[in-house]
Amino acid sequence: MSGGAAEPVVESAEAGPGALLAAWLRAAVDRLPLELAHAVRACELEGKTHGEVARALGVPRSTISSRVQRGRAELRAALLQCCHVELDARQRVVGFERRKPTDRDACC
Repeated sequence: MSGGAAEPVVESAEAGPGALLAAWLRAAVDRLPLELAHAVRACELEGKTHGEVARALGVPRSTISSRVQRGRAELRAALLQCCHVELDARQRVVGFERRKPTDRDACC
């Protein structure tokens, strides 16, 4: 996840492990505190800039940047708690494995 516009999230499970994680990510964003969820969804999933979101909400850009950063940290912690994720050199998901194979509801 980057500070600027995000690449679109693939929805089809046939697209590979990244698509499965994308589906998990969308649900995990909904479980974040509302302010963090809104900032992450707008900036990372909808591709809006931090400045655009800040102007729309009437808050400083730094507030949105902080919310996105905190939201990313919470999402990363949740993902790493339930899964081991394998990335390639370009940081693209190439595989993942549930840490608890029987826990399908709580993880990717």
